[in-house]
Amino acid sequence: MKGKEKEMYSVPEILISSILYLSLTSWCCYLVFLSSLEKEDMLSFDLHPSWWFGRKMDDSDYEWRYWADYYTSNILFYLGHMLMGLIFNLYLEKGRIYTNIVYSLASLTYLLGLKQLTFLICNVCVVYLCVLLTRRKAVVWAASLLLLALLNMQGTSSFIVSLCYPDPTGTRYMAFVYAMSICNLRLISLGVDVIDMFNKSNHIESFYRVISYALYFPTFFSGPFISYRSYISCVSVKQEPVDWSKVKWFLSESLLLISWWILMEILLHYFYSTALQQEEYFLISADNMTVFALCFVQAALFNLKYLVLYGVPTLFAQFDGIHMPPRPCCLLTQHKASTIWRTFDVGLYNFIMQYIYIPLGGSKLGLSQQVLTMFLCFIFIGFWHGAAANIFIWVLINFLAIFLENVHRELLHSKYWKHVLSHFGSGVASRLEAILLTPVGILSLWSMFVFLGGKNVGYNLYKKLLRNGESFK
Repeated sequence: MKGKEKEMYSVPEILISSILYLSLTSWCCYLVFLSSLEKEDMLSFDLHPSWWFGRKMDDSDYEWRYWADYYTSNILFYLGHMLMGLIFNLYLEKGRIYTNIVYSLASLTYLLGLKQLTFLICNVCVVYLCVLLTRRKAVVWAASLLLLALLNMQGTSSFIVSLCYPDPTGTRYMAFVYAMSICNLRLISLGVDVIDMFNKSNHIESFYRVISYALYFPTFFSGPFISYRSYISCVSVKQEPVDWSKVKWFLSESLLLISWWILMEILLHYFYSTALQQEEYFLISADNMTVFALCFVQAALFNLKYLVLYGVPTLFAQFDGIHMPPRPCCLLTQHKASTIWRTFDVGLYNFIMQYIYIPLGGSKLGLSQQVLTMFLCFIFIGFWHGAAANIFIWVLINFLAIFLENVHRELLHSKYWKHVLSHFGSGVASRLEAILLTPVGILSLWSMFVFLGGKNVGYNLYKKLLRNGESFK
């Protein structure tokens, strides 16, 4: 909290607010825990025996289960990348980009397979050829969007499955889909940045630098996104020697990451929120406070999941000297949709701002142009996330929420708001602003459950909490 903001609130008010927030958090956890105990038999399909004191574990969060198993099985490859960086730092003054390429090619061939890796490299070649032949950003965007559209087409999925065959567990297919999604952002970044760099220096980036970025191992499968320009600026300078302070930083961050991981696993043994939200019968029978608690706990678990999901690649990339986006913010302490977008997935936010919002004019061309630009940004986000119905509901609701925030921001410059400031002070104005934006924040958080659980889950929550379950009857 900044100094000016501290002056708005008295110590007793901050203390009371903190106690109320912690009490609400505890009460929500208690309600979800009770519901998990009572409905355990009903959720038997989504629960599996586990190692934790005889408790069953909610295994219905497939994203968490996939990434937890992936990192557990392949952590040696991340450690190998770190060891390679140490050797490079000790014995080689140049060639960091080449060693990254060699290690990434070897590791990805083993983890993905030669056919899948070749297909990904072909995508990079397509975009790089567009840069060489046209020097036009529109062509780069067209090629990248076409490749993304092919990824979302139903007919393409059978082709991807054939590339991954044999794949009895489906892990290679999932790894390939995740890699293709994040790779598409990199394709746009490298295409646009290479053109910008050429326009400034009249020098085209070599293919080996491009492929080093596209296949950079720590962030290859899960992100978070870093731009081509940022990556090249980091690998082009000599790394600082590894000293004791860097080792202490790595160990402390590793311990924190492991703590989050263990906490997530433990919580899934006591809070079956992911499984409960899929049960319409539970939403019908539970009271409103319990359903609210379910949403509260589910948002907290989602937050914790991404601290781990992004934390592992960020840890190893930062040790490698790459400047990475900060970790996701706490969703439950935010009341603005724009703040959540800006501080949760910072890498994706940076991509949207750098390659879509600002190039299209941003807020410089008036409110109507800004709204159109925002709309195009969210359409791309929906398209990139898979173009499913629940995805577009999620992005359109968030577009509406941020649009309302922008309208509110315009009102802040009006004479009426200045009148409030002059008569009541900034503290009262700040509280009034929070009250006005709370419904918008709730709307944005509700859309997250449409995104996570599907449109049926979102609709059931809408019927229960906003219409008090009337349409269930």
